[in-house]
Amino acid sequence: MPTRPHRRPLIAVAVVAALACVAAGLVLSRPALRQAIGGATEAGRRTACAANLVQIARALVSYEEEHGHFPAVRAVPDPAGTARSWRVEILPHLGSTDLVRQYDAGEPWDGPANRELGRFIPAVYRCPGTAAGPGDETTGYVMIAGPRALGGLDDAQRTTDHVAGFSGTSLTLLVVELPGAGIHWMDPCDPTVDEVVEWLGKRDRRVHGGRVLAAFCDGHVRTLPADVSLDTIRALADPERTEPVDLGDLDR
Repeated sequence: MPTRPHRRPLIAVAVVAALACVAAGLVLSRPALRQAIGGATEAGRRTACAANLVQIARALVSYEEEHGHFPAVRAVPDPAGTARSWRVEILPHLGSTDLVRQYDAGEPWDGPANRELGRFIPAVYRCPGTAAGPGDETTGYVMIAGPRALGGLDDAQRTTDHVAGFSGTSLTLLVVELPGAGIHWMDPCDPTVDEVVEWLGKRDRRVHGGRVLAAFCDGHVRTLPADVSLDTIRALADPERTEPVDLGDLDR
């Protein structure tokens, strides 16, 4: 009586061959896989950074509603005190009231007592796309100081009503991210328009695939394209601009 052929070895060989093909495919596609994972990771970091800016913008808008104007880049809330950063001024609107209460207005931001507070940098001031080592107390989120910028206006003009009469709140920069700028979060010394443009002009300094993240005076956050014109950045920084901005430069 004839016996049936033994098929198990053939099945095992087929399974091994299939697994080998799958493994080979994974090896061959590893660069593409890494690229896909890297892209997803960067998208996540950009989303988290934008979320930081949303919180900061909301705090600034809340500050304006309470005080009647946006904070100055170098705020001096107490005439007898010293200048402190807008990032310190808005702490109560970020839920960090206890931290601002510990701030000593009678000494410089980097005085002995205030310097101790530096290590409590709020997480919202750190971009996840910038590698920050232990003890890093710097931020890349800045207001623009000096002429032709919101930070260069006095209290009476540093308002949404004033900006709305010129450039419009939705097209005027409130905060912009300069990754790796190395500014201590309590330092009341933010860059001018020229310094911001110079920084952004060196694309190797950027993160987020070269894109620029910014919050505007109406509180919304926008991701500007990597090839946005630096002239457009200048125009968006000017709160008393009367010329229109090329919206096509923002929506590419």
